[in-house]
Amino acid sequence: MTDHKTEAVNYLIASKIDARDDDGLKPAIAQVHATLYLAEQQRIANLIAYYALAFSQEANGTVPSQHTLKRLDVASDQIIEGLGL
Repeated sequence: MTDHKTEAVNYLIASKIDARDDDGLKPAIAQVHATLYLAEQQRIANLIAYYALAFSQEANGTVPSQHTLKRLDVASDQIIEGLGL
């Protein structure tokens, strides 16, 4: 998976170093990677909110379905991967 944060920083630094970048392509690519990084972070936040909601319902006496438990298992793996844990 692409590390969009690192790519954004690298393209931004390269745009400052490379004076021949007349078309401004490197800052634009940096902006694309920064936007993708923010989208990934929002996705992780949404997975955490989903996880918290499912367990708050369980605390209220609602038993999660098998389907919900499978989705929570997948969400848990994706949260751990997304946070780099």
